[in-house]
Amino acid sequence: MMASWRRFVSHLWPAIIGLCIFAFIFAISDQHFERRDFRNPRVEPNVVQPGQIAEFKFEAIGEVPYLQRLCAGIVHRWIIDARGFVFTLVDTDAAEIIPVDHGSFSFIRPFPVPAAAADGTATYHSQVTRWCNPLQEIFWPVVDYHSASFEVKR
Repeated sequence: MMASWRRFVSHLWPAIIGLCIFAFIFAISDQHFERRDFRNPRVEPNVVQPGQIAEFKFEAIGEVPYLQRLCAGIVHRWIIDARGFVFTLVDTDAAEIIPVDHGSFSFIRPFPVPAAAADGTATYHSQVTRWCNPLQEIFWPVVDYHSASFEVKR
């Protein structure tokens, strides 16, 4: 008859392997909820003065359960002015969603226009990185990229 500790050890490795397979499937399953369509990215107001606060807005149409999930995330933001100078903005948490109608949500991210931004056409860029579990954060985060042009005028 096998000792209790040997029986435990002999069953431990299959259990660990099974948990790893389950964790892997759980991590990649969140990637299949990426069905989204982003519409109407814009900066409001479209003409801004340096130092002014503007808002980047867009709508998302997608699977409602996915958009309503409370997944963690971070937004990396930057502005490229008319001279091509890159202004890095402070990273923020992924935006809260505002329901517009069935299956549609509005995203709003306020940002400061840098005081040193040159007059002319500038572009706001944001890269949203989201994850719904720790393994997805490390291996397969969901990444979305958005941009919109606006005018800087003194």
